[in-house]
Amino acid sequence: MATKKSAAEECCAKCEKDLAALRKEVAALKRELSKKSSGGSDPRVDKIWEALLSYDASGFKKRLLK
Repeated sequence: MATKKSAAEECCAKCEKDLAALRKEVAALKRELSKKSSGGSDPRVDKIWEALLSYDASGFKKRLLK
């Protein structure tokens, strides 16, 4: 029997899905910037990438479900 998800669980699932899409977009931008021969990649992309990699969705979910 399927159980009904709470609003917080649905929100977390949506956030995780959005985060995955953003990670893919940043990776694609990083690849595109690395292809440029005039000056290399933008250091701001590296900072965004580091921030996304350090994001802890499980911690966010725990705070919402308190």
